[in-house]
Amino acid sequence: MESIKYTLVRAKRRTVAVCIKDGEVIVKAPLKTPIYAIENFLNQKAGWIAKKTEVSRARLARYADVFACKAFLFLGKIFPYVVTPRKTPSIKDGALLVPQLYVENGVPQKSDALVRGVRRVYKRAAAPILQERLQTISQAIGLPYKGFSLSDAKTKWGSCDGNNAIKLNWRLILLDSALIDYVIVHELAHTVQHNHSNAFWALVGQHYPKYKEAVRWLKECGVLCELYA
Repeated sequence: MESIKYTLVRAKRRTVAVCIKDGEVIVKAPLKTPIYAIENFLNQKAGWIAKKTEVSRARLARYADVFACKAFLFLGKIFPYVVTPRKTPSIKDGALLVPQLYVENGVPQKSDALVRGVRRVYKRAAAPILQERLQTISQAIGLPYKGFSLSDAKTKWGSCDGNNAIKLNWRLILLDSALIDYVIVHELAHTVQHNHSNAFWALVGQHYPKYKEAVRWLKECGVLCELYA
């Protein structure tokens, strides 16, 4: 059997666990677990690991041009870009203005400066759009919240704390509006049910009947949570 390549992370924990991140195998193990025990565990999970790794790499490949800054997303669609002599990216007339200094042969070239600029533009655009949708949906379904702010989380699209303050990941602006609405309904439901119990999902389903489909799509585009990090 071919050995499985993995990254080992040791921590104060009781059990060995494996996850697939960006097409790579990550193993979390207790501080003193011997390597042979870890690799026995991986061999037992070999089929699952192979399947999940293939799915993860396929998702990355789907957004390869986006991560390379050769294509841009906005509200679930490819965002057209226009080359500009300006020094910083901006949005104008439904297009992303990309400075000429980051473009070669008509194609944007990824750089730390371009990533910072695009990130800044998206965050600026996300705040009013996400806040307006949150307010509208909150009033429509009768689930109030106590505050709103943008999040830069790398693993989740939104959160609701114990005081019913909601954070929405600014990268939601990349996704289709229907998925944005689902995330908002999900977090608003947490103002009543601070858990993922059956009662919570029943409340989500009451206000967003096709939530299972939305959950599947969010898994497909989950890699975008790390875009422009």
